[in-house]
Amino acid sequence: MKFLCTNLLFISFLFSIDLPTNNNLDEKNKYFSGENGIIHFYINVWGFVNAPGRIIVNEGDDIITAISLGGGTKDGANFKKIKIYRQNSSNNESTYHELDLNDYLSNKDKFKFAKLKPSDVIIVDQKISSLLFNNISIYNSLLSFIVLFISISNQ
Repeated sequence: MKFLCTNLLFISFLFSIDLPTNNNLDEKNKYFSGENGIIHFYINVWGFVNAPGRIIVNEGDDIITAISLGGGTKDGANFKKIKIYRQNSSNNESTYHELDLNDYLSNKDKFKFAKLKPSDVIIVDQKISSLLFNNISIYNSLLSFIVLFISISNQ
């Protein structure tokens, strides 16, 4: 009974999501709208976030919203080097920018990338200290193996 209720709840959730109904996507701009008339587009959020991937954002959303839709950052995310790849619509080339999220939040750098554009790619890196700390067991095992190898070879 619990399994049936859970499945019914999940199916009703799927049908309640406002998916785009306009299948005539403008390939140049990649904008579309749902039944509610709100304009949407796709971007990608990658890296050290909880739910990386392609997401739908509303026109006018900012980087904080995109990272939030990507599940938020994981502990150890590097806020000083958020990478943004943006496709230039006039010549179809990508530009690369780094954004200090701390400056962005304190309004110093807010207007440079205030609004997202279609096909933006946002990459959140992991701090090196977090990377080392998270992989300490691998280094410990490797060092133990080396010590064991040296001990055996000296006998």
